[in-house]
Order: sequence, then C-alpha cells, then structure tokens
Amino acid sequence: MPTPPLRLLIVEDHPAARTALIGLLKREPDLLIGGHATDGKEALQQLVPTEPEVVLLDTRMPGLDGVATAQIIHSEFPEISMVGMSVGPDDPEATAMCKAGAVAFVAKGDIPGLLAAIRQGRERRAAA
Repeated sequence: MPTPPLRLLIVEDHPAARTALIGLLKREPDLLIGGHATDGKEALQQLVPTEPEVVLLDTRMPGLDGVATAQIIHSEFPEISMVGMSVGPDDPEATAMCKAGAVAFVAKGDIPGLLAAIRQGRERRAAA
C-alpha cells in the first residue's frame, strides 16, 4: 500500500513567498498542502482542521512570530514536526527555532534543503 502524501501547513506572512512555496510544493507527489496561514495566530487556529504532519514556519512574522508559534505547537501538538525557515540560513532565530522544537531550519531559497527538511519531518514522526 502506498504511503499517503505528507500533509503540510505553510505559515508565511509574505504573499509572494507563500504563493511561490505553495506552487513549488504542489509539484511534489508525496506532499499535500492542507492549508496556509499568514501568521502564528492563524496557524494555531488551522492545526486541528488541517491536521498537518509538518508545519513550515517562517521565523519573522507580525504578531505571533515563528519562535513563539513553534513553542506553542511543540507544547500542545508534540506529534507535529516543524521546519523553521527564513531568508537566510544564518538567521539569529535559527537556534531559537530548533530549541522551540523545529526539526530543521532552512533558507527559503534552498529548495533541495527545504524538501529534505520536510521529508525529515515525516521520518522523525515515524521514529517517535
């Protein structure tokens, strides 16, 4: 029996970046975009109805930022894997995101790294 697609929730406040991520990830046959959010508060509201296995989480967003959102998700939904993302791999929030529970942190432009981190999220869930 084939493995069902990995369900994702994309949390990105910039419309162009969000649209680009959605377009890119829709092309991957093993990934399914369950939803997207523009900030941490909206992401938290979507966790139950979309049932993501992996949340792609921008670090810098207005209101509830990525680190605070990751802390809440990790505390309340520990079965959900998170991948932190930012414009560059040397973002100061990278360490904070990983301490908050993210399985990886990648630059948004690093497409192979982003895809590998998403799939790593499924592997971590299976091992848990």
